[in-house]
Amino acid sequence: MRSLAFTTAVREARTQNITVTNPSSQAWRLKPQVSTVDPPDQSYFWCPADLIVPAGQSKELEITYKPLTMTGLPLEGQPVDSSKGKGKRCEKHRGRIFIGTPDGSAILYTLQGDALQPQIDKKLEVECVPCKKLHSQPVPIKNWLSERQRFKVALELIEPAPDSPAAQGISPPQGVGTFDLPPGLEREYRFSIYAYHECKALVRATFTSQQTGEFVAMEVSFTFGPATPVGITMEAACRQLVRHKIAVANPLGREVRFSGVPDPEQPFF
Repeated sequence: MRSLAFTTAVREARTQNITVTNPSSQAWRLKPQVSTVDPPDQSYFWCPADLIVPAGQSKELEITYKPLTMTGLPLEGQPVDSSKGKGKRCEKHRGRIFIGTPDGSAILYTLQGDALQPQIDKKLEVECVPCKKLHSQPVPIKNWLSERQRFKVALELIEPAPDSPAAQGISPPQGVGTFDLPPGLEREYRFSIYAYHECKALVRATFTSQQTGEFVAMEVSFTFGPATPVGITMEAACRQLVRHKIAVANPLGREVRFSGVPDPEQPFF
């Protein structure tokens, strides 16, 4: 019995090949049987259903490992498994492949998989976002399981660093704290962000399943451009004075001084 070991990030496929040799004078039509042993009732390992090996030749059989759950112990505060027992966190994923041959022998492999934490699933770039205006940003999130999942959502301002002076010009991203997804569907989650001046920002959104502890992370890069001018309509009779108050907010943690500059082409203001 031989063995194959796979290592990949969770929900990413990794393939390896095994060689099947036909020493006979007749072509072989083989039907490999692959099964996932741990976790049970899952299909993390698979291969083509048929393999034809010409007489006296060898053929490569591609075996794919695509785990939907991470291996190893869950992170602190995360559940070991779901209420239904699905998505159980195994120390390692295990499987086997059996190939019976016409000459009465068999090829048997044990399969072992390590599923690491996911990388950043998606990176989005959003340009020409006007500053001084609340921006609503959608991000797509897909349920990779065949059962409903509820995600806990964490939004982080990565750049500029949250405790840096530059971050004071950006309101932290805001969004609902939980997000429900039906089985196998993809939907948009929306969060809002506000910048007080022209700048760049990087936001990370992490969706953690409350049932299994599995998570998806994505990053959104923003480029905030000039603010859109706000129009103010003022009406008055000839030679009469009219005033309009403008609310000015200071988002910084220190006192600032604002100055107004009139438009020389509008002498009446």
